[in-house]
Amino acid sequence: MRIVAASAKSVFRLTDPETEISDFQRALARLPTGFFKGEFNGGSWGITIRRSDNERRIWLFAEELAGNDVVSFNLYQTSQMLPLLKPCEMSSSKVIDFVLGVQPNAEKAKFGSRRRRACEQQPCSTGGPEKLTTN
Repeated sequence: MRIVAASAKSVFRLTDPETEISDFQRALARLPTGFFKGEFNGGSWGITIRRSDNERRIWLFAEELAGNDVVSFNLYQTSQMLPLLKPCEMSSSKVIDFVLGVQPNAEKAKFGSRRRRACEQQPCSTGGPEKLTTN
């Protein structure tokens, strides 16, 4: 999936609305809101997704249960209804690969991750979405 950097602060605008955005957004839409467990690259993950009431902000935090890997991002719909992906201290390709590849388990369980709670209580160090200009 191709992405274009929109600023030096790890803000990315997904490109090619016909294919790439729809692939990513379809994959994200199939994931349930709240906490669930899933499989990715042979590992078990605890995943939390929160969606704003108007669906203009989606927050995902995932933690590998048997390891120390984490995936976290915010996806915003801009006022022009363009998706704006903001990974939290990781590459956008890692986020995209995770969303496209994760398979939710049928069973739900509580998960008390200290890292997840810390991320929920304070915004990612990259901050909120920024005003973008297109070239």
